[in-house]
Amino acid sequence: MTRLFADENIPLRIVQGLQDHGVDIITTTDAQLDNRKTSDPDILAYATGIGRAVITFDREDYKKLHQQSNAHAGIILLKQNMPLPMLLEKVADLALSEADLIEPIASGHPALISS
Repeated sequence: MTRLFADENIPLRIVQGLQDHGVDIITTTDAQLDNRKTSDPDILAYATGIGRAVITFDREDYKKLHQQSNAHAGIILLKQNMPLPMLLEKVADLALSEADLIEPIASGHPALISS
């Protein structure tokens, strides 16, 4: 199972929905990183340090961070216009699976990038 860290752009309804699906997920508020304008590299470093994959809508930024270094606990890239029930099901399936790498990232579906 992949433990998740929701960056600041993940709405609470998504976090709560994933928790309802049995996903271990915390937020920037839980980590006391909210309202600090914490950079994406710092979010990824923090999540990595506590062994959690980042879940984000910032697809391009986090793809670049992964290309710079794959030394992280994983990144789940979300697509903005996916219906909420489908998004929750797909992310929960990813997080609760034992898979290390889910492809393809460019398909528009949530994708887990891991080292």
